[in-house]
Amino acid sequence: MNYREDTFINLFLSAYENGSWADALHQQPDKVERTKPAVDWLAKRKFDGKILAIEHTIIEPFVGEKADFASFEAAFLEIERDTSLLVPGRWIQVFVPVGVLQNQSKVAQQLNVQSVHAWLKVNRVLLPDGISEHRCAVKAVPGKPPFDITLNLDVVPLQTGLAAEAGSLHVRRQQVEDNLDAVIERP
Repeated sequence: MNYREDTFINLFLSAYENGSWADALHQQPDKVERTKPAVDWLAKRKFDGKILAIEHTIIEPFVGEKADFASFEAAFLEIERDTSLLVPGRWIQVFVPVGVLQNQSKVAQQLNVQSVHAWLKVNRVLLPDGISEHRCAVKAVPGKPPFDITLNLDVVPLQTGLAAEAGSLHVRRQQVEDNLDAVIERP
């Protein structure tokens, strides 16, 4: 039976102990036989038969993901509501680096969002189809120099229909580093 957590459990096992659990088979323990109710999954490693008990109250793909999403959602998703950014016949997906709002003042956070919004307003019609990378200049915050954010975009031509006529825009986060091993807590 497949569970919605399977993808996350597989990712976890692929990173745990330097990938030594990547080939492990995993399953949920039988509810009747459960002796420790906190155990959500059991994984059995093929090469040595060792068993790993997994409890996943919170699964975060990187440290601080929940907090990062909360600040991102409140700030960047507002850009999607600006219908003037839509380009008929194109689905524009903008990927902002994870953590771009971390440890920044409210003013700095607003400048980040305003800069991405303004960049899209100027460049949206000129974007090439497919995956591309772009530098987005962020204005200086008092006491700090200006800097750039690297935006990764995926522009997809849309087929006929209402979505194609209007166009579509999504602004999302993108994790740049592979640091899944940092979120794994060991007893």
